[in-house]
Amino acid sequence: DLSKGSCCQQHVLVSSSSKQHLCHSMTPSGGRVPETFLLEAPTGSASGTENWWTHKVFSKTHFVSHYYYMSYVAYLLLMIGCAACCVCYTERASKLTFGEALYLSVSVATMTGMTSFDFAKTKFSTQVVVWLHTVACSPMLMSIVPLILRQRSFRQQVRYEQRRRRSGTWKCAEYNALAWLRYVVLRYWIVCQLVGWLLIWFLLCCRGGPQGTLIDACWPALFLATSSFHNCGLSIIQAGLPFSEELAGLTSSFLATISALILAGNSCFPIFLHCLLRLLRRQRNHSDPALELLLKDPRRCYTHLFPGYATRWLAIVTAGLVLSEAVALLVADWSMWHNYRADLGFDALIFHSISSRTGGMSVIDLSKISPASCFVFSVCMWISISPVVVATRSTMKSSATGRDTSLTASESSLTPYDLSGAHLEVAVDPTTIKAQLSTF
Repeated sequence: DLSKGSCCQQHVLVSSSSKQHLCHSMTPSGGRVPETFLLEAPTGSASGTENWWTHKVFSKTHFVSHYYYMSYVAYLLLMIGCAACCVCYTERASKLTFGEALYLSVSVATMTGMTSFDFAKTKFSTQVVVWLHTVACSPMLMSIVPLILRQRSFRQQVRYEQRRRRSGTWKCAEYNALAWLRYVVLRYWIVCQLVGWLLIWFLLCCRGGPQGTLIDACWPALFLATSSFHNCGLSIIQAGLPFSEELAGLTSSFLATISALILAGNSCFPIFLHCLLRLLRRQRNHSDPALELLLKDPRRCYTHLFPGYATRWLAIVTAGLVLSEAVALLVADWSMWHNYRADLGFDALIFHSISSRTGGMSVIDLSKISPASCFVFSVCMWISISPVVVATRSTMKSSATGRDTSLTASESSLTPYDLSGAHLEVAVDPTTIKAQLSTF
């Protein structure tokens, strides 16, 4: 399934610049902070010239930060092994082999959604294990871990300076920026799935039939909302996704909900995150230094938060890919799409244009599509979420000095963060846009 060829890209949410932040304790600097982070430093003294972990025999925070990639891979392997064993145990009556269980477990952990058996007919306990496995391996949740590690490192450094000096003024806008990111990303993850779950639950009840009662539709709706948001492509709705002319209105609402969840959980996450932070800044009348820092130098704090020009580019490219695929599919299989009612065919066309790149869900019989449509699907699955990767790579070096925005231990210790403009990103020029488009 080439639609999930981006599994490694989805999980590698920590770039080289973020790794530098993880491996070195960043000295608090810049902005207004809580009173607990206000210390008085001797005038003219270099702050934070020593790292807090050098005075500890062993630190879990520093160990995980320094060996983050190894820790992350070890965590994924542990989750895959545990989930495979649990699935094999819960499906022992159906004589499911460990190889099939392991295949499903790896598929879920990498957000691929491929399975060698009819997943909708599995036991409730198996579905619960897979749902928990999906949540535990969520790339969006895993992206919060580096933020937590950096915040812990901030606190440890401040405590060390408190014990060492007992005086000094430390301003920590970056610490508050990390707290804002944790707050926004976590609530975004919860609210998107909660709203999607309620909408799908309501639509399944309206459809009726198998799993159509208020109680019976609850669990399939929750599972589908989580699966769609994480682009897993798995569903436990026994009658399949709604797609019929008799329920055209319900079909449109259902496909629109699934499409929105797929986009919100993957390709459009950086776009929505940037918009949410801008709304928060406007709500606070531009008075919060932490929010100013996030929007003026986003890659300093989070890998999937881009400058304004890169966010706009990503939005345009994402919309362009969806429309281009829809037109290509329409041209390649006009006879098939022409058989559907106009509104129903349009909904299905847009849904497959969104789902094929990363979601892997379908409402039409794929065995009946032409080789030309197969080729279009393959190309789009190969592209997958590469626009996000291009935006990530192209914004790695965007500081005013032209160097990587990550700071070494000595730089972060001796260089205060100046919100007035010392570290602001330079205005993008046409050459940068051209290079970014060429890379894509």
